[in-house]
Amino acid sequence: MSTEARLLPEPVREARPRNGLDSRQTERAVASKRWQFAITPAIGIAAILTAIVVVSVLPTCTDASSAAVDTKTTEVTADQGDGAAIDPATASSLDAPRWTTLEAERRLNPGGNHRLAAVDAFLLGERAWDQGQKEEARAFWTKSAAFDIAYLPPRLRLVQADLVSDFSGAMVTLRECAEVFQGDFHVQRWVLSNAILGFCLATTLSALAVVLGLLLKHSHPLHHTVTETLSYALRMNRTVAAILATVVLLLPLTANLGLVVTAMFYLFLVSYRYNRPERILALAAATWGVIVGPVLIVTSPWWSIPPDGRDAGLISEAQQDPTSPAFRLRVRQWIEDERPGVALYLEGLASKVDSEGPRAVLFYERAGRSGEVPPWVLETNVGNALIQAKEVDDGIRRYHRAIEVQPDAFEPHYNLALTQARSGRYLESDARFERASRIDLDRLRVLTRKGDRIDNPDPIDALWSPPDLWAWTLKHPGPVIAPEPLAFFLPLRSLVWATPAALLSLVCGLALGRWLKRIIRVHQCYQCGTPVCRRCLVRLDRRAYCSSCAEALGGLSSGEATRLLLKRLLDDRREWTSQIARIAAYFAPGIGTLVYGGAGIGFVAAVLGGLGVALVLYPEWGQPLFWGPWPDPISGLVRAIGVIFSILAILVGSAGVRANRRRSSTVKAFLDRDVDRLAA
Repeated sequence: MSTEARLLPEPVREARPRNGLDSRQTERAVASKRWQFAITPAIGIAAILTAIVVVSVLPTCTDASSAAVDTKTTEVTADQGDGAAIDPATASSLDAPRWTTLEAERRLNPGGNHRLAAVDAFLLGERAWDQGQKEEARAFWTKSAAFDIAYLPPRLRLVQADLVSDFSGAMVTLRECAEVFQGDFHVQRWVLSNAILGFCLATTLSALAVVLGLLLKHSHPLHHTVTETLSYALRMNRTVAAILATVVLLLPLTANLGLVVTAMFYLFLVSYRYNRPERILALAAATWGVIVGPVLIVTSPWWSIPPDGRDAGLISEAQQDPTSPAFRLRVRQWIEDERPGVALYLEGLASKVDSEGPRAVLFYERAGRSGEVPPWVLETNVGNALIQAKEVDDGIRRYHRAIEVQPDAFEPHYNLALTQARSGRYLESDARFERASRIDLDRLRVLTRKGDRIDNPDPIDALWSPPDLWAWTLKHPGPVIAPEPLAFFLPLRSLVWATPAALLSLVCGLALGRWLKRIIRVHQCYQCGTPVCRRCLVRLDRRAYCSSCAEALGGLSSGEATRLLLKRLLDDRREWTSQIARIAAYFAPGIGTLVYGGAGIGFVAAVLGGLGVALVLYPEWGQPLFWGPWPDPISGLVRAIGVIFSILAILVGSAGVRANRRRSSTVKAFLDRDVDRLAA
């Protein structure tokens, strides 16, 4: 066959019927195939346009957020209240005396960090970048990263700025970001909490998509079953019974028990119609609907945050800058309300930074009685306060006790080496410095380099490590309150009653479905195995068949076959609702795929769609990585990834719908051929 003949449309290339189809059926098949080939480029074009919109909108949002940050810089820093408020007119230079003062304040902080100065330098870098001063912006971001080794925004901006011009430098900065992710408690909690909540929300949305797809696929048989049951039990007209059946099926929605519980009831109400793949999907969705509550309750210490903010996050931030008025006010209010050992420890840390050694020792001793503070941290900091109060021997004794409790801790070895060197015990000091170098050589180099700790030989305070903060978090979990998107799906917005309510709904739906099946004597088609009620079945040779199989086997009489053929020939147009449903199936991943496609590819589309929608809704349930008056920069990236997953789910679902329609059109063509022959 020539190339031109292969490129011609199907009716022109071959006019005679193929596979026993007449010309009208062939034209319908060709038109359907053209429509399928037309919808694929349309979906692709829609995906490309969506991606272009996302890519174009995100930089605009970033610029807007940067502008908002720039206008609020002075106000935000002034609210912190420690004299570090930014004046853009006088502090926009790297050589301003203000930075020298902030550097001196940084050295006095326990962790060697100054978060407020880091934020100021970062915001000045943002403004310089917006004004086109690239090098000055990089310098400000580098200074911001030096002020706080655990502050991620300047490092992320340096990676973005150096990705093209200095790729090796960008990779080094990216490695620093990875180290911050590994060692910073706030980042660890952000990753873990959002991973748990995102997984639960995505899985719940996927399960609901599976349930909704199965219900829509079997909605007509379910409504027909309830209608026949009411008509049989109440002896009423079928039209009235159909209206009453609709009302009865909508009654569970008025209970306001959450979509999960209601979905479990409907899922098992129509369970007698499922085939094997659909039963597997239904059991998987029901399993997640039952265990979602216990999963959230068990994992609540990792994602729940107390509304008052008195958690390990406050400890992690306050120990870095204990003299900050904002943190100190919250700590003192915490002491007045509950008098916990952690708050007393933070107050003692602030007193030590204010050079009030005896007062710091008093707070440390009171905090030690509670047993909440790690012993080696408490002993090390008590030793620092005693050294500040000129009680050197007692301070050295405390250092030795801290080393006995935690031999691998860096701070007591380093502080003991400094104290011994100041006392003239140089041999012992060298041995302690060597021991500290074995524990953390990089940190020792940073602390002893010129221009840093060597100018201020005071001992460094021990801080809570991420494992210590996690241990305190697990002992003091926050309230088990799910975020709004998840709480909307749960019964009575309570995690405790989620499992009992879901199990009760599941059992009620299964029992009622079996009762409906028995009361109207639902039979099973001998040919395809589809359930069929006693009023709709067709009997051939004492066997029950559904209407489709009866047509294929020639079970209709000549008059019935002729009427069916005339109806198909004269009224061949589909209803507009059916057309809309078929088009919407392409853009409903998971739902439309299960209605018009297969169970396997429908499950894949539902999982991708649930993940995409959950990521798009990240601002509603996610915890921000960077606190402040500006939008979280991670939010835009997460939502863009969600849009990509949603587009991928639509493409996968539409492919499944098209494959199933091709398969269904082939089967329907064979059935139409048999009916046409019988009518002829």
